[in-house]
Amino acid sequence: LAATEVTREQYASVFPAVNAEDSKKLLGNLPLVSVSWSEANEFCKKLTEKEDASGKLPAGYEYRLPKGREWMEAYQSDGDFLKSPLEERAWFIKDNDSHEVPKPVAMLKSNRFGWYDLDGNVMEWCSDVERSED
Repeated sequence: LAATEVTREQYASVFPAVNAEDSKKLLGNLPLVSVSWSEANEFCKKLTEKEDASGKLPAGYEYRLPKGREWMEAYQSDGDFLKSPLEERAWFIKDNDSHEVPKPVAMLKSNRFGWYDLDGNVMEWCSDVERSED
């Protein structure tokens, strides 16, 4: 797993924006939202190609979406982290706040493996869970 969700800036480094207006929307340390399962898989494929071509990826490695079981094992891997107060580790809606705006990645506490935002913020895709809205 990556330390954070894929950011808009990371996505733009693989799929450069077509025009300046799109570029303004994509850049930043905010998690990427509103991508389909297919688009998420295509991002992994293109990132693998890019990193492999630059020699940054060890032979035989690839970027891919985790399986649901893998994601759940990562989430449950640090029991002490899960016992910490929710406010220290998770973005969530409170006090009838209807503004579901993604927050910048890695702003709250990570677990002992350095993974951030396992609770709240945005939904992550898994390789074995394809949605019909794709």
